[in-house]
Amino acid sequence: MLEPLITGNKVNKEALPQAHDELEKMVTRFESYYLKNNFINSNCISIADIMAVCEFSHLKSICHDVTEGHPKFAAWIKAVTDALQPHYDEAMVRIYKIQRAFEGHSERENFNLVDELYA
Repeated sequence: MLEPLITGNKVNKEALPQAHDELEKMVTRFESYYLKNNFINSNCISIADIMAVCEFSHLKSICHDVTEGHPKFAAWIKAVTDALQPHYDEAMVRIYKIQRAFEGHSERENFNLVDELYA
């Protein structure tokens, strides 16, 4: 979502299917490599968990649920966000506003909206 703002280029919507495939593979690898315990390579939350959850949460702002089909990944995100409450929700206020603005639209429609915002 930041690419149009930074580069002035439009979102390459034709690249979305490949990006989804790559993201799916990355989440699968993330689960198998890092989530052998409750948190990233540990039973205690760390800065790695916080940073990763924040990055993955940004994908929700364009209506892409990275947890779909990945219950272990979804449980990890919930464990991290639960452990950080209420501070997590306070820090994510702007992201939640973006998510609400894009609710009810398809991912492709949301990229069209992003193009219009940054035009």
